[in-house]
Amino acid sequence: MSEANLQAYLTKSARSQGVYARKVVAVASTGFPDIFLAFAGRIVLVEVKNPNKRGRLSKKQELEINRLRAQAVTVRIVDCRGAADDVINEIIG
Repeated sequence: MSEANLQAYLTKSARSQGVYARKVVAVASTGFPDIFLAFAGRIVLVEVKNPNKRGRLSKKQELEINRLRAQAVTVRIVDCRGAADDVINEIIG
């Protein structure tokens, strides 16, 4: 499974549970998480990494995630279907 396929799996699975899910394209900025999830007032940003375990956070991604978390934003890193399912279960409570 590729990173793109995992992103598609996450968004499709989240939407099937009633979660608002969108792929994020950050204009003029790199390192921002890939997916925006919202459900019942809860928001989670998700950085998707390649499921083959070769994908790693870049320094820019680490910096952006740390900045977001410092503002009390929930950010999760997903690298497999199980982790994607866990994030969906987390947001729907």
